[in-house]
Amino acid sequence: MIRSIRAVPARIDPLACAPPIPPERPEIVVKVDAGGHSRDLFSVRLMYGVGGSSRYGGEVRMAYDASREAFVYRLPAVTRDKVGGEARSISLSAVIEAGSSYLGLLEPPTTAYISFASYCLTTPDAPRP
Repeated sequence: MIRSIRAVPARIDPLACAPPIPPERPEIVVKVDAGGHSRDLFSVRLMYGVGGSSRYGGEVRMAYDASREAFVYRLPAVTRDKVGGEARSISLSAVIEAGSSYLGLLEPPTTAYISFASYCLTTPDAPRP
């Protein structure tokens, strides 16, 4: 079962009037309670995206980091061009995929969000008065 899903950092600023350079790439960390089963018998699939944005989103199999005892994935760069100027957050959803259904690890997805810290009221390319 998934114990936790978190993003580092949990708040990013791609829509600021002066967005960070280079663009932020949050790392997603998923902790799993394997119930005594070997980590080789299952994987964690991460789905991420911005509602209404077809340019930022995806689905990946996360890598296991034994030193942190967690599954990890670093998201692609988050930019205004990719998420759109009206976006408010990135939704995350993680689910365990078992190689065999007898493990009893199948469960509904665990969700989380990465919120955007600020919003520029003018677009960066707009002419200034």
